[in-house]
Amino acid sequence: MVSTFKVLVQHGRAPLYVSWVVTNHCNLRCEYCACPDIAGKELSTEQCLELLDGMAALGTRQIKFTGGEPLVRKDLPQLLARAEEHGIATSLNSNGTLIPRMLDKLGSLRSISLSLDGAALTHNGHRGDGQFQEVIE
Repeated sequence: MVSTFKVLVQHGRAPLYVSWVVTNHCNLRCEYCACPDIAGKELSTEQCLELLDGMAALGTRQIKFTGGEPLVRKDLPQLLARAEEHGIATSLNSNGTLIPRMLDKLGSLRSISLSLDGAALTHNGHRGDGQFQEVIE
C-alpha cells in the first residue's frame, strides 16, 4: 500500500476511496485465512498518521479499514479520529468479535461490515465454536 501510495503522490493523484489493510493480525484462526501466517511487521502509529495526512492532502474522501482484524490495533481509534479531523468518511470490515468492547471508541465510523460465512453451522465450522452467536449478539 505504501509503495503504491508513493507512486500516486509523485504523480499528484490520490484514490478517492481506499481499502486499507491496517493489520494482518487477527484474534481468530479461520481455517481458510492466511492472515496469521503473514502478519509480520506493521506500520507504526506515526507512519499511519502521516499516511492519513497524505491521503487527505491529496483528496481521499473515504477509507475502509480492514485486515486481518483491524480492531486488534490499539491505535485504531486514533487513526479514525485523524481521518475524521480531515473530513474523510470511514468504515470498518470486522469479524465482529471485538466490537462490543470497542464500540464507544468507534463513533466516527459511517458503517461497519461484519464477516459471516453463512448460517451458524457453517460460520462456526470455519471460525470456531460459538463465533456466529458472538457476532450476532
